[in-house]
Amino acid sequence: MYLGVSANWNENEASFWLLRAISPKPSHLRVLSLVYPPVIAGHGSIGLEVIEDAPEVEQILVPVSSGGVAAGIATAVKLSAPHIRIIGVQPEGANAYFLSRKAGKPVTLSRWDTIADGLSARFPGVYPFHHLQEYLDDVVLVSEKDIAASFRSLLFRGKLLVEPAGAVAAGAFFSGKVDRDRTTVAAVTGGNVTAETVQTLLSL
Repeated sequence: MYLGVSANWNENEASFWLLRAISPKPSHLRVLSLVYPPVIAGHGSIGLEVIEDAPEVEQILVPVSSGGVAAGIATAVKLSAPHIRIIGVQPEGANAYFLSRKAGKPVTLSRWDTIADGLSARFPGVYPFHHLQEYLDDVVLVSEKDIAASFRSLLFRGKLLVEPAGAVAAGAFFSGKVDRDRTTVAAVTGGNVTAETVQTLLSL
């Protein structure tokens, strides 16, 4: 995403040269959409659609990486329907927000290791972190086997072909990591999956 205002650039960054190739205009601002406030606010519309379409919902599960999508959903839902529980879900091998929540500040992982590479942020964004601290009720972790089992359930029972990251939130429900007696919605985010990854998930 680009806006037509002036900005300072690091010419060592690949994105600098990409923008130069796309547009000859020097006055563009690079926007990191994962943590850009207006984009995060847009993610809130997901939460608003959930409570509009399913007013009986008691619990919403959201995947967490850098935190933008989760922060948008959690903030919008809590400000509209504070009784609904919002639970963040992360892979065990990519748990930067989980550790940051415990520490009370953003912390950085030295490495990540999960098949859910769409949730591989090594640290949460500062802006979404504060919203998650305020509006997220809890965060739970799922294993690689939980993710694979969730993928298979979504594929064979729900007829949804999702990427591993897209199966993470539902994985918390299927594996019993959250209260399954509550009426629950799990955000399914992303469908970028290769044939090789599908084979791995089917056999894991």
